[in-house]
Amino acid sequence: MKKLQLLFCAVALIMISCTLSNEEKAEKLIQESLKGTLYHPESYKSISTQVDSAFINFENLAKVGELCEELGDLLDKESEYQREYRSAESSKSIYAPNGWYYDEHSRVKYNQYKQECEEYKTKLEKIAPKIATAISELREVSQNLYSDKFTGWIVSHRFTSKNGANTMTIPGDMIFVCDTEFTRCGNGMDSDTFEKLFKFIKKISEAESDEELKEEIMESKYSLF
Repeated sequence: MKKLQLLFCAVALIMISCTLSNEEKAEKLIQESLKGTLYHPESYKSISTQVDSAFINFENLAKVGELCEELGDLLDKESEYQREYRSAESSKSIYAPNGWYYDEHSRVKYNQYKQECEEYKTKLEKIAPKIATAISELREVSQNLYSDKFTGWIVSHRFTSKNGANTMTIPGDMIFVCDTEFTRCGNGMDSDTFEKLFKFIKKISEAESDEELKEEIMESKYSLF
């Protein structure tokens, strides 16, 4: 009987020792993820790992990035069309009939720039509803970013590794997203960028006008997405 009790105790100790904490599970996934991104994965050393429950609709979070990129491209095109339209309008006014002698060269130039104005006006009219749709979708997903249900884990991870030249050790401070069972871990994001992302989402959710939202998109386009 005593031997049996000792056996049960030994098995219990083995089971406890094999049970990983959430931090250990996350760290294991993160280390695998970092293998493909670090210059020298063998130099990786963990400093700290903090795991917090997430109540975020990660599908909508990814959609925010996609929509911002799409909207940024559309706004770039709109800006280009507006610029070209103004240029053609200005050139057209130079060659417009003014009651004086009107030669053939001026007439040709006037008609050329008039046609360009019409072409860019048409392009602006076609792109406007695409921008409006993207803005509407972006507002919707931004306002429905958070969930009442537990959706996974937000993991803050600090570590060190060698730089590209393998001459010095540099710190890393990243945020990772793990699924509920710690079977998958998404690509990490720099902690500062992660914080900026959520501040940005808050701004676009609170933007009172489409013009204000457009400004936020263009200001953050190259720093976030």
